[in-house]
Amino acid sequence: MLNCQHHVQWVRQVAGGLHQCILCFQAVTKKDVSPKFEDLPDDFRRRWEAHEATREVAPKAPPAAPPASPGSGG
Repeated sequence: MLNCQHHVQWVRQVAGGLHQCILCFQAVTKKDVSPKFEDLPDDFRRRWEAHEATREVAPKAPPAAPPASPGSGG
């Protein structure tokens, strides 16, 4: 199986503040792209980080429902 190198030209912004490789369709992070994120132009890094900042924080799980009391069923 080939490993995708996730070149920055193959990565697009998708909903939820994520980035996706258009070749392998995986969600990618700064650590996954080539060339290294640190080596990319400042403007590119600012746009990447601004899009990531729109990422939705996962909502907290609602409290567990109390167990049904015995004899409350039909």
